[in-house]
Amino acid sequence: MQTIEANCLPPRDRHDQVHDLGSGSNVLETVTGSGRLITDAKCRVGSTGIGVSIDACSRFLSIDLPLTLRSRRLDPNDVLSKCMNLLDSDFVDRVREIAGALRTYDYTLVIRRLITVPADERDDIFPKLRALLTPKGLIIVNMSAHFKADLSATNDSTPMQFLAPVSQPRLYRGA
Repeated sequence: MQTIEANCLPPRDRHDQVHDLGSGSNVLETVTGSGRLITDAKCRVGSTGIGVSIDACSRFLSIDLPLTLRSRRLDPNDVLSKCMNLLDSDFVDRVREIAGALRTYDYTLVIRRLITVPADERDDIFPKLRALLTPKGLIIVNMSAHFKADLSATNDSTPMQFLAPVSQPRLYRGA
């Protein structure tokens, strides 16, 4: 069975937004997975920008992320990381407690996470993410992905969250 990471790729336009990051920007990525996007982001923001990686799976943060960073000739300590869940009630406080992390970020990447959250819980996520953004910060989200494998209900390797229909995302406009 292949992992979700092996079966889907972030849409090109979302990936290109990461490439538009400027030097010195600060980036928070939730649900890092193998760390491809935060690694790309860290390469773009350079040594003056901060990259923080959050994932509920400690294996991604302890094994996959360092390997991805090393493959791009970055030190694994160049990106701060913490194992936690975006749905935790104290998510914002726990992100701010990470040693070396900031209180707010220029960009928050939430690629593919929203499709794994039940529809009635999605609205709770945006105020948390907004609290971690600078006044002109940007949340980059995605409600779909490009799949390299058959994700029909008849395929046993299809993750359950991809079998249920997903409503269109609503924009959250903070104060």
